[in-house]
Amino acid sequence: MNSLEVIEMASEYIENKIKEYGAVFGGQNVESLAKEDRMKKAAQLMPLLRGMCSSEDRMIGHFSDSDVVLQYINSHDLKRLAPMGTSCPDHFLRTKIQPLVLDLDKNADITATDDIVKKLEPAFAQYRKEYSA
Repeated sequence: MNSLEVIEMASEYIENKIKEYGAVFGGQNVESLAKEDRMKKAAQLMPLLRGMCSSEDRMIGHFSDSDVVLQYINSHDLKRLAPMGTSCPDHFLRTKIQPLVLDLDKNADITATDDIVKKLEPAFAQYRKEYSA
C-alpha cells in the first residue's frame, strides 16, 4: 500500500464520519461573507499579504475559499488545531510547519492598507520567528 492509498482511505473514513456526526472541527463559529464579498476582499487583501510574505524572498500567493477551507477557518477549533501543525507531507509542502492564522475582522476596511499592515505585521514576525526555530 502506498501513501496515496492510505490518504484516500483516510479521506473516505473522514467523509463517512462527517456524514455520521454532521459537524467537523467543533462546528461553525464564524459565518462567511457572501462569495462576491469574499472575492472582493481577497482581491484587495492578497497584494498586502503577498508583500508581507515576500519581504525576504519573492513569493506567489494562492487564494482558496473552497467549502473545505471555509469549514476549517470558520470553525470553533481553528485556534486550537492550527498550531498543531500539518498532518501529512503534502500539507507540509503547501503550508509549511503550520498555517498562519490572521486575526482580521471580516468587516474590516481593507482600503485602509496602512492600518491593515500594522495590524498584521506582528503576526508575520511571530510566524517567521517560530518557523526559524
